[in-house]
Amino acid sequence: MYGDSFDASAGTHPLVDVFGPGWAASFTSSPLVWLNRARMDLLLRAARHGDRLLIVSKPGSRLTEPMRDTLTTLGGHWLVQDPVRGLYDGLSGQVLASLGDALMPSDDFQVCESFMQPGRYDEMQFVVSWSIRHKAEAATVVGRSVEAFLEGLGLGAPQGWGLQEPVTEPWNAAELTRFARSRMPEPSRLVVTGGGDGPRHVLTVMVQRTNHGVEELVTGLVGAGPVDSPAANERLAMIVPVLAGMCEGTMPLFGLVMARSGRADLSYEAVVPGAPMPVAMLIGPPGVRDLQVDIADAVDRWGVFVAGRPRLPALVYGLLPKDAGDATRLPDILAGFDQDRLQAVLGHSAPLAQGGR
Repeated sequence: MYGDSFDASAGTHPLVDVFGPGWAASFTSSPLVWLNRARMDLLLRAARHGDRLLIVSKPGSRLTEPMRDTLTTLGGHWLVQDPVRGLYDGLSGQVLASLGDALMPSDDFQVCESFMQPGRYDEMQFVVSWSIRHKAEAATVVGRSVEAFLEGLGLGAPQGWGLQEPVTEPWNAAELTRFARSRMPEPSRLVVTGGGDGPRHVLTVMVQRTNHGVEELVTGLVGAGPVDSPAANERLAMIVPVLAGMCEGTMPLFGLVMARSGRADLSYEAVVPGAPMPVAMLIGPPGVRDLQVDIADAVDRWGVFVAGRPRLPALVYGLLPKDAGDATRLPDILAGFDQDRLQAVLGHSAPLAQGGR
């Protein structure tokens, strides 16, 4: 139980096995660690108390994307206790002497040998993140950007949404909006899933009020099909026009899509992940203005797709290398912006700078 590490109002929690200064650890033998109601409750309680949660699993266990996303967003860690090779971080591979060391930065970063074993890389995955700004009015509906992205790739609409896993509500953007509106001014963090018999997708949709209106922030994984399959390669080529289409009738802020190989079920193994490859970046009208982008130069130099409103456009940059000498396309584009302005733009979309996982 949590004991004295929680305040009196929080009490104890059945999932906490041991705790220390600033952290609480929950041990699990489950082969798949998912974001069920009890773990969500523990994560929120720990965060309110200022503690960080450590999920400690056995070798071979996997993490779902919503569990990884929520755990790391709240400052927690996934640790693996290997009876042969000892304790290590399941997402970075860092060898740890004790549970509490997960919270301590180290200059002597050693990677566990187990983490370097090959994983299952049979599915092309899109690592996605984007944000949309809506007007704070009764007609606003959030979740349409998710529909537009998935349907634009020929993957159909999402199937369900909810606060935890497994999701319990059938997909309905209007119902999701009503739920998020009922919780305002508190933000809502929702899980969206689907895929059926085809490539799966699992996304987190964050809805929050700001001084500018209502912002919808989407992050997660979208399966594209088996690696090197015609379907996956076709979807890879469709990302730029799909992002451009999402700009019609909306106010996008920023977006980034990367591709990598991974498991078809979109879960995380405690092994080195497939390297992410930048596919496309979206800079919405506010960013184009704040970065003072020369649109004609961007079109000429980078071949950007100008989308949305003609007088207040968004720009979609294709990031796939055109040839062997074009491997640093994204860093080269970003280096051309005023760096203080760029940080301000990225800072308005906090999760979006985390292109790779």
